[in-house]
Amino acid sequence: MEEFSDFEELLTKSMPMLRTIASSFPERHREDLIQEGILGLHSAYSSFDPSIGVPFKTYIRICVKNSMLTAYKKLRKDDLSETFDETAFVDNTSSLEDGVISRNDAETFFSGFKKSLSLLERNVLSEYLKDKSYDEIAETLKISVKAVDNALMRIKKKVRNFIRK
Repeated sequence: MEEFSDFEELLTKSMPMLRTIASSFPERHREDLIQEGILGLHSAYSSFDPSIGVPFKTYIRICVKNSMLTAYKKLRKDDLSETFDETAFVDNTSSLEDGVISRNDAETFFSGFKKSLSLLERNVLSEYLKDKSYDEIAETLKISVKAVDNALMRIKKKVRNFIRK
């Protein structure tokens, strides 16, 4: 850590690494992830303990990757939650009748959409909407975290396709 006189110098020298790590994520999230990476870099800079026996550059790279991965998972979860936000399908109208019609349309949409999901996808979605983490969902349903991730990706794709119909 002594090779950097201050955080600003470390940040300047670390920007290429931040961009490289962020480039492994979808483009639309990269700027947000770089910002999260900067926060992770600062945290690593502040908390580094040479006695743990890990080289400083390795430590900051791990911290930056972890902060970006955590932020990316939250961004993906937010994306999916927005997709399922029922209020997006209900008009804010002054007429009670219009509101009831819109609510009925939303209910029709969701009941039709649910029929397009497999049993596993319905179960994963149900747990996900209870704000459970991938690990918690996997444990509850006795499946792998990767299976949870794959199911959520299929659900998101089905939502997009269903909305386009």
